Amino acid sequence: MKSAKPGIGQSRAGEYAAALSSFLSGDGEVALRRAYEIGRAALSESVDLLEIIAMHHQALEQMIARGSGDRPLKVRAAGVFLAEALSAYEMVYRGFRERNAALRHINEALEQESRRIALLLHDELGQSLFAAELSLSELEVRVDSRHREEVRKIVKMLYQIEEQMRSLSHEVRPTVLDDLGLVPALEFLAGGIFKRKGITVSIRASFQGRLAPAVEAALFRIVQEALANVVRHSKADYVEVALEQNGNMLTCSVSDDGLGFDTGSLARRSDGLGLSGIRERLNSIGGTLKIQSEPGQGTQLLMLIPSEV
Repeated sequence: MKSAKPGIGQSRAGEYAAALSSFLSGDGEVALRRAYEIGRAALSESVDLLEIIAMHHQALEQMIARGSGDRPLKVRAAGVFLAEALSAYEMVYRGFRERNAALRHINEALEQESRRIALLLHDELGQSLFAAELSLSELEVRVDSRHREEVRKIVKMLYQIEEQMRSLSHEVRPTVLDDLGLVPALEFLAGGIFKRKGITVSIRASFQGRLAPAVEAALFRIVQEALANVVRHSKADYVEVALEQNGNMLTCSVSDDGLGFDTGSLARRSDGLGLSGIRERLNSIGGTLKIQSEPGQGTQLLMLIPSEV
């Protein structure tokens, strides 16, 4: 059996072995409290679970090799000790899981509100503007010629406002996402970026059909934020969004040919180049983010996401 990893330290491994020996010798609750304190200290030192388990097996193996008695009984009793040492990790994991569940509920509520606002902008306010345009068009033929041009200007302004409102409603919550799915919604988003900013965005997907609604909504918002970061920071001319499905996992990459940056600088920046929102959404659905970038070499965000949440 290998010795405890350097991340744990021999003093921590020795403390664990002594506490385990004390528990197996009949110390009971006192030794279990020591197990919990050792686990809590290890957690504060960022010792991972595999290191704790390796330390446990090393201590147990050495103890069995030296001692006598009922080995299966010792192993079962040592399992109780290990469970107590890992209880601090379990509590943190439970809190993390509950936080992610709360984030998912918040994001779902935000999506519902976005859908409501988009419908309000597109349907109710859009219809009101259209009715105003019709009324002014009818008024135009009744006013004298001196005021007709002014009425035409007002009608034109209302038409422009209606177009802007329609565009805004699609950005708040594109109906194509609900009607046709993620890939068409991303293609619509890419078209808008090219029209406004002149940046070519290519959407490539290796799968067909629909994903779970929660996954589609989360991925759309993640890519939307990633593309917004490209527009704000990268000075890129071209971006590729690639989506692949492998079993129950989705891979999404957003790659640009922009300025790039030193990834080491992320730890020193509080805003993380606008990546905090992406991380939050990924965390809420059990996803992970990997960033690859170098100055002058562009940037790639690589995300791994469960296809069911």
